Amino acid sequence: AACDQFICMNGVVDNEVCQCKPGWSGDVCDVCKDDDATPCSGNGVCAGNTCVCKSGWDGAQCSDCDRSLCLDLGNCKGVATDDGATIISKCQCMYPFAGDDCSGCSATFCNNRGSCFVNQSIPKCSCSLGWAGENCDICDNNFSGSKCDECKNGYTGTQCLDECVSCDKG
Repeated sequence: AACDQFICMNGVVDNEVCQCKPGWSGDVCDVCKDDDATPCSGNGVCAGNTCVCKSGWDGAQCSDCDRSLCLDLGNCKGVATDDGATIISKCQCMYPFAGDDCSGCSATFCNNRGSCFVNQSIPKCSCSLGWAGENCDICDNNFSGSKCDECKNGYTGTQCLDECVSCDKG
């Protein structure tokens, strides 16, 4: 029962002795060597028994991604690089946000009928010619057709703004 209460911060208890993980020392494995990256998950260095994390990393042992990198519009996750040798912090953005820091947004938010941009953390669409609506999901004024690429009866021109004088106004 006494062993169950034995504190071993960064190691494992073996016969009531704390066996420290690499990079840690001390009776309860709570001391790290200055400038040693091992106890800081390789994502920071030890300074005065505390891990000082590299940009993109957070937590007592620098093993957590720093969510603020994602502008609080997504989750941060450690992802292996192509060579598999390095773990980097990367944002996994909440839809429709996109980009390395979630500051952009996905064109699918605009139904691929316009470009998406973020204004004060709110996704907005700038619709392509012929399309309108919050998500570019309806035909703009004077446009018709399944692809909103035809002028309504009575209108002509590339932007369907010119009223016809001699066409059928149905």
